Amino acid sequence: MLIAVPSPVSVSVSVGGILSLILAPVTFAALWRNTRGRWLLIALLALVPSGWLVAQTTLQQDHGRTFSSKIFLYEAAMPVGLLASVIGAYWCITKLGLQRSLLCFFAGLLAAAPFTFSLINNNPWKYGLALPVSMLVVLLLARNRVLLGLVITPLLIAVSIASDFRGWIAFLAIATILSVFSSSRRTRPSASRVASIGLATVATTTLVAWLISQAATAGILGGYLEQRTRDQLENSNGNLLLGGRPEWGAAIALWRQNPLGLGIGVVPSADDYWLAIRGMPLGAQARQEISTVAESFQQGQLGFHSTFWTFWGIYGVAGVVFVVLALVYAGQATIAATAAIKWVALRASVVLLLLSCIWDILFSATLVPQLAIAIATALHILGRPNVEPIETKDPNCERSSAHQRRHNHAQ
Repeated sequence: MLIAVPSPVSVSVSVGGILSLILAPVTFAALWRNTRGRWLLIALLALVPSGWLVAQTTLQQDHGRTFSSKIFLYEAAMPVGLLASVIGAYWCITKLGLQRSLLCFFAGLLAAAPFTFSLINNNPWKYGLALPVSMLVVLLLARNRVLLGLVITPLLIAVSIASDFRGWIAFLAIATILSVFSSSRRTRPSASRVASIGLATVATTTLVAWLISQAATAGILGGYLEQRTRDQLENSNGNLLLGGRPEWGAAIALWRQNPLGLGIGVVPSADDYWLAIRGMPLGAQARQEISTVAESFQQGQLGFHSTFWTFWGIYGVAGVVFVVLALVYAGQATIAATAAIKWVALRASVVLLLLSCIWDILFSATLVPQLAIAIATALHILGRPNVEPIETKDPNCERSSAHQRRHNHAQ
């Protein structure tokens, strides 16, 4: 639960993360034994050295850039905090089981929401409550596929429509479709089944996204979402994704001039500022100059409303490697969970969490609090032996079954 609570030290370091660092001799070994977790840890540890090397290069290229010790410490704390939280979350999953760990985390995130999400007063559901409430409701109440598909998901979608949260409508719909119509197995799926589930996931995501965009432009989801969707399509020449996340335009413009990034602790120059904000498809220049990208640059930091692009800008190649690993693991775990988790509530909640994790890495503010538990969940699912089922409803039953299999094998 404490993994979800931010610490007074830094917003990027949770209370649970600090405890896991203190207890590192106990908590670290579990993740290190996971092969994928080991690679992810190495990538995280390489972020600060990589960012430092990039900074030494870019500071010489543009003398308008400066180095800030304060920003360096803040940006160095981000991977440390994430590393600590992933270690702690993974250790909790190995001890409590996946279901109980998710319940504890999202109960903690819900309790800490007023202190964790700065914009929660503007729209409580969209900027704070949607993920923890949805996860808890699905985990606790989705006893079967009919209840999930005909009662729980429609109610959560109705709340999302009322709160103008277009993206969450899509996540709920995709997770429910994949969970309700998939046939789970007790063991890991074959390569052909993985491929078929992967294609089904892509097709479902594309179809749901298209249907929601059509419903939004037709006014079915309300006047606010209709106008917002039309504005985004108009400003980005019909590209809803780029229109919805204009920060990508800023990052791409900066990447073309600085393919290695800017480096850790580097304060962007005036040239960097104008290059970035003029790259955003926002139509009017006045809107570009009051954007979140402009605000972060004015504060001397890189911020593109995307962990992917922000990590590229700060940590260079190592940042890209870490993010790509996290995305690949989350995608693989989504397919594995869809195919191998038997209990529908756990399957739907895991798929929902991992889908939101992929979105958060690409399109959300850097290091959202649920990123650590999502990465730990993906590593847990992918780290299981092929002959052993992914956790069912009761972790105790799973451990008992595993013990019985080992006992039978010994006999």
